[in-house]
Amino acid sequence: MAINAGIDMVLVPPDFEETHRFVVQAVKDGRIAPSRLDDALRKVLETKYHFGLTQTPKIDYAEIERVMASPEHLAKAEEIASAAMTLVRDQQNVFPIHAEQVDRALVVAITDEVAGPDFGRPLFREVQRRIPHVRTAIVDARTSGEEMRAIIDQVDSAQAVIAGVFVKWGSHKGSVTLADTTTRVLSEFFECETPLAVVSFGSPYVLRQIPNAPSYLCAYSTNDLAVRAAGRAIFGEIPLSARLPVSIPGHADIGDGLTREAYPMTLTKHISDNLFSEAYAVLEEAIADSVFPGAQIAIVQNGQLLASRGVGHQTYAADAPAIDTETIYDLASVTKVAATTTVAMQLWEQGKLPLDIPVKHYLPKFHGGAKERITMRHLFTHSSGVHWWADLWNQAKDKAGALDYIYQLPLDYAPGDSMIYSDLGLIMIGEILQTVTGKRIDQLSQEMIYRPMEMTHTMYNPPKSLLPRIAPTEIGGSMHRGLIHGDVHDENTFFFNGISTHAGLFSTAEDLAALAQMLLNGGIYRQHRFMSPQTVRYWTTRQKMPENSIRALGWTTPYPGSLAGSYFSEGSFGHTGFTGTSMWVDPQRKIAVILLTNRVHPTRERGGIAQVRKKFHDAVMKALIKQMGEELPDVDPGVLGY
Repeated sequence: MAINAGIDMVLVPPDFEETHRFVVQAVKDGRIAPSRLDDALRKVLETKYHFGLTQTPKIDYAEIERVMASPEHLAKAEEIASAAMTLVRDQQNVFPIHAEQVDRALVVAITDEVAGPDFGRPLFREVQRRIPHVRTAIVDARTSGEEMRAIIDQVDSAQAVIAGVFVKWGSHKGSVTLADTTTRVLSEFFECETPLAVVSFGSPYVLRQIPNAPSYLCAYSTNDLAVRAAGRAIFGEIPLSARLPVSIPGHADIGDGLTREAYPMTLTKHISDNLFSEAYAVLEEAIADSVFPGAQIAIVQNGQLLASRGVGHQTYAADAPAIDTETIYDLASVTKVAATTTVAMQLWEQGKLPLDIPVKHYLPKFHGGAKERITMRHLFTHSSGVHWWADLWNQAKDKAGALDYIYQLPLDYAPGDSMIYSDLGLIMIGEILQTVTGKRIDQLSQEMIYRPMEMTHTMYNPPKSLLPRIAPTEIGGSMHRGLIHGDVHDENTFFFNGISTHAGLFSTAEDLAALAQMLLNGGIYRQHRFMSPQTVRYWTTRQKMPENSIRALGWTTPYPGSLAGSYFSEGSFGHTGFTGTSMWVDPQRKIAVILLTNRVHPTRERGGIAQVRKKFHDAVMKALIKQMGEELPDVDPGVLGY
């Protein structure tokens, strides 16, 4: 049948001699025409001649290694595998699964062989890359009804179920179907109400055995390439538009296939400027009062960028460039969370940065007396007793000397007794991160945050080519540097060549809005999981060191009369920067508000930024709360600050 269908070479028959005798007899019996064999032989020989295989082949193994599995070929293979994903059925509109909305998933590998774990592991890995809590199970011909019941019992505790059906093509198998015992135990499983994504790895015809599967994606192969492509399809990293190359009798015809757009998991713009007219008026008034020459804002809610704009100008000069969404600001201490803390959160989750090991184990020069008890947790909560600040450029010749100066300073109070904001403590964290990873904070933040998030406007030491887009900060400052433009404003960071864990980062409001959305998503953005939702919650929750402290780990939290205003929910977190920058996140209402200014231009002495921050944040939050249909909470007017 294969030869008569046009196959020119029967490859690896189960029994060569028996197959050869059968074909010869089929020719003698007239079931295969001799001309069919002549035609096949002629094509095989012509192909061998074309490729020089009629001569003794000379194999260049180095060339084989160079050509095969090249990055270009591997990328093309991934592209082809992705393009092949065919969505045949999706009754519950499960595809794509939004990973940021799923904390717990159940993944079941269903197979016709006893090698279920081998098939299941790649699929389990793909899901575990995206979902923080994943339970796994194997179903094959040996699975009893009782075992299947135990699997079904896990469905209710999952927010999504992913079932991979692995029926591999192969010689000697005799069939490419699931065992009847397997399909019987699956019937109830496919009736579950939890969103269920079913993927066929291998034979697309398995749908005939599991007709009640509510969804059905064909991946056509059981290899890792297909599993990775299926992972991209399940979670919407790729669009789905392929069509079936075969029919599945009784269920689908050749050319059938559903279409799904890719789900990029990024902020979508839904600008609603009218909603924030009062908030914008606060900024315009501040510009008129010379609190700052300009500002840039981004407001996020429910994954939508509701506001992204600039107001005012980079300076007070008549010809100063207007602020727009591309203007870059010196973030000052927002660096502490947008770089340092976000890196540390990931390292902590990976088990590389325990919080309760004494600092002296990382920094041996920092020791003696109560210093022996100071931990990373103390440093991140500003409760270590380490002195708050020093003019390091006047105390040492270089960074090494400055660090030695910090290490020998006496503590201001016993660890854990008080909370006093300390730049020097954050500088020490930078040295610990470099000790743990071997990399500076600028390298770590690019690799672990900005590159995978595509935060292309966020960096240390921006190149001079970006100067027209960078808002200048102070004129002179403590180091008498003249107009500070494109260099970091913070003196100690400038002394450290622009790179530190307490300041030095430059960015835009839209980039920080993306970072905030990653945190609102529970640690995932652009289909890349940076950390688990549990890590986000743990690090952004008050640590109570001491009991009345507002500090979380690296982050701070709002309180009555704080710079965040009066309307952020309990559980909100954020940070401010000396140059007039801030970032506040409300996970309960899925809101983030970014305000960037250069309020230190032309001098830090003007003041007024505290009142502007409070008024602006209150105006934004009141507008959003009203739009949500919520009643505005009662606020003590004595703590509004204006």
